[in-house]
Amino acid sequence: MANRSPGIQSIQNGVINKCQKGNIKDFEKLFDLYGDKILNYIHNYIREDIETAKDLMQETFVSVYKGINKLQDADKFQNWIFTIASNKCRDYLRKQKNFPIVVNSELINEVVDNSSNPATVSNDGIDMELINEIVSQMPFNLREIFIMRKFNNMKFQDISMTLKCSLRTVKYRMKKALTMFSKELQKKGFNFES
Repeated sequence: MANRSPGIQSIQNGVINKCQKGNIKDFEKLFDLYGDKILNYIHNYIREDIETAKDLMQETFVSVYKGINKLQDADKFQNWIFTIASNKCRDYLRKQKNFPIVVNSELINEVVDNSSNPATVSNDGIDMELINEIVSQMPFNLREIFIMRKFNNMKFQDISMTLKCSLRTVKYRMKKALTMFSKELQKKGFNFES
């Protein structure tokens, strides 16, 4: 995620402080600041229809509204809200037996086609079902970090705080996820540039 400027951070902190005092209009401002980010994160995480993602986003903001008084440091709001969103996604996915994972086209741009296999090559170079299959086969703890890093551009430090695990663990799991992704693509005749 992009670094926030000190001005934006102080505006956010002011809005959070007003929300903690029960100001509904300021909660709407907080929703305006984070709604799209959380929706995109959830949609990339669960990869189902947008309506399901919107439902989970709403559940996330309901939890934020109910728990914002417990937040002691406004500077940690971003990690806190992403933690809540991540937990909502995990709970939802645990309830699903076979959930689809569809990655967005940014990942496709990093894949170089070395195959003439028509079953895996589409007009864009890679069949989305292949990408889907590879990502969905990753163990949950690797897939989670892979999605946060590759599709939400989260910093390793932020992922570490969100998932409450060490920075070293996050980097190790990301490396394993990339290795797994690369090996699976190579089996199909593609190269992945991480």
